Amino acid sequence: MREILLLLLQQRPFRPFRVHLTCGAVHEVREPALARLTPFTLRLGRLDPLVTPPAVVDQYFISLDHVVGLEPLDADEPVVVLASRTE
Repeated sequence: MREILLLLLQQRPFRPFRVHLTCGAVHEVREPALARLTPFTLRLGRLDPLVTPPAVVDQYFISLDHVVGLEPLDADEPVVVLASRTE
């Protein structure tokens, strides 16, 4: 799986993709600069588009043992951003 992820992250032009995990979670990789691949993990960052300059607000550390699928992502597909409610 590591070799496939490495190829996906290095391809030019970059094509976004989804990572499916054993627990059912799905993570989107839209920017290769926000993904770091180690021998055993994939570290993904998520930018907060509401701040200038954009900043990484979340980081996910994913064990490659838990990756069960990779899916191409349409580049024009809208991004789902979960907003927290403030009262």
